[in-house]
Amino acid sequence: QTCALPIYRLNPVEAGEGALEHALRELAAGQPHGSADGGALRCTVERLPDAPAAGPRSDSALEHHLFRMARHWVQAAGERGARHLRMQVRRLPLELVIEDDGASDAGRGAMALRIIAFRCRVLDLALESGPRADGQPGMRLRIAARVSAA
Repeated sequence: QTCALPIYRLNPVEAGEGALEHALRELAAGQPHGSADGGALRCTVERLPDAPAAGPRSDSALEHHLFRMARHWVQAAGERGARHLRMQVRRLPLELVIEDDGASDAGRGAMALRIIAFRCRVLDLALESGPRADGQPGMRLRIAARVSAA
């Protein structure tokens, strides 16, 4: 699957179980999006198993925002020269993890990260960004619903 940034309908995430995952797969299956060095950005989408403990349920509005944030990050990854990008999505509790192999240049992709951070603050979502967890070159972004301790 190859990532793309085509024009999406007004609501790319329809209501229903698995809607965010489906929308992310459509994003990944779009036309090739060139990276900064002229290559294509290859993208995969994986579904993570739900956590055994109940967490906040997602809704289509929240999933719509997560999709838009993922789209910003895909574009930023291409601008940073990424060739591979992996999106992982979990329904319960809602979580989106994106890893790419693009340059960790803070200048490129900084606007996308600011937009994502703003959306996360407004929606009260947890946001983590930084180098990939496996030590490989690239960046990692994690957006998750906050789980309150009960």
